Amino acid sequence: MSEVRFSLIVPIYNVKPFLDRCMDSLLSQQRDDYEIILVDDGSTDGCAEMADAYAAKYSFVSCVHKENGGLSSARNKGLEFAKGEYVFFIDSDDWIDENALSVLAESVQHERPDVVKFDYTRMPAGEKISSCVNDGLYGKEEILDFLLPKALEKTGEFIFSAWSYIYRRDFLEKNSLIFISERLIGSEDYQFNANVFLHANSIMVISEALYYYDYREGSLTARYRPKLIGQYQTLQEELIRTCEAAGMLDRYKSILMKAYVWRCFSTCIPNEITITEEHSFWVGYINCKKMFSSKMFREAINSVDYSQEPPKIRVRYDLMKKNLIFPLVYSQYKSKRK
Repeated sequence: MSEVRFSLIVPIYNVKPFLDRCMDSLLSQQRDDYEIILVDDGSTDGCAEMADAYAAKYSFVSCVHKENGGLSSARNKGLEFAKGEYVFFIDSDDWIDENALSVLAESVQHERPDVVKFDYTRMPAGEKISSCVNDGLYGKEEILDFLLPKALEKTGEFIFSAWSYIYRRDFLEKNSLIFISERLIGSEDYQFNANVFLHANSIMVISEALYYYDYREGSLTARYRPKLIGQYQTLQEELIRTCEAAGMLDRYKSILMKAYVWRCFSTCIPNEITITEEHSFWVGYINCKKMFSSKMFREAINSVDYSQEPPKIRVRYDLMKKNLIFPLVYSQYKSKRK
């Protein structure tokens, strides 16, 4: 095996029906300059034994077993064992294009950027999701002036999901960049990549869709998350601390406030109107009412300038600012059930 260029870190937790699909895509890469690190996060469904079997069969596959600690802790554990120049975090229920590593190797051949951002395909719809920024190599000031604000404001169009990037390993190590537990902040990738962008000297954006993201009912992003409101409040606190530590809080505070307001509307409301046996519409509405009445949210909404938004968006901001929450919650509830 040649010098390791890529370390593919794959956290595993009770994904037995999907692991072979993921591994088939990783093993089909027509290269010999990569390693696969499977991190078993305390699985109980037999996929830990599957991971051991892969490690026994292939010399470039290794398996690490640990007590259950969540996705962030599994990724961090994989980083401890990585030897590659670039790190690629891959969720075990997703998969990558058969040419992914060849495309990525070509993209870093000359410039060796700290980070490479690429597009993805959302499955099962097969819809290619493209970034809202042009291909190219972005330097430090372009990252701070353009890419980071764009990612904070337009996360759906320039996503912060870690699986949509590769990272130069020595860059992560030099800046002590690791994941905070998703059990604390709800969106570990958001905080991680905000920190990455603040420290990166170069980010390359390419338009190839190299990753297949499988959105399915029952996955972490599709089921009701009872702690999400509090986790997003903690995420906001972490983002503010991260920017403050980098000396950038004045530069990004207004963007962070607006992004937090929109997360409450676009993510927390849909989560709270996810109906289960234990979670009714009215419980969700009360939770939303408490969230929109909180000191953190009132400070954020009162600082947001939304005067240039389209009329429909301005109406939503007006309702949030006036703390008239029922129309917002009920309209999303009705739309979700159409």
